[in-house]
Amino acid sequence: MLLLLFYLEENLYAIETSNILEVVPMVILRRIQSAQSSAIGFFNYRENIAPVVDLRALICGQPSQVCYRTRILMAQNPATSKSIGFIAERVTETFKVSDPAAKMTESTSNSPVLGKLFLTEKGMIQMINIQHLMSNTLTAISLEEKDGEGCKTPSN
Repeated sequence: MLLLLFYLEENLYAIETSNILEVVPMVILRRIQSAQSSAIGFFNYRENIAPVVDLRALICGQPSQVCYRTRILMAQNPATSKSIGFIAERVTETFKVSDPAAKMTESTSNSPVLGKLFLTEKGMIQMINIQHLMSNTLTAISLEEKDGEGCKTPSN
């Protein structure tokens, strides 16, 4: 299994590379003013509007620090073919795990976004369940769009 490694605060996390379309540099986002979902904004990704989720804000409760190694991890929901970006800090490298079950724990969190924790020579790494995160984000964005359809402006 090939993993893409990144940090949220001082903790190391990973996403399976099979879930990632592309790693792109950080760009200026069109911010969402009153987002109820985990998406914080949108950007033009290959001529499509793609929502972006800040993983640090979602998991740690604080927004990501934009710096040289902050990236947007692009993933595609297989059910809808829609792309979603995930902001991650210190996206450093890929890492091949030959037998991930050997030193894995059961899930260490009640959050379905956080997967199993395992030990490697790089230290403890926690998996991110990106499929669950994509599904929830697209559902929330879809509900927000439907809520907006019912808004009417007063006419004079």
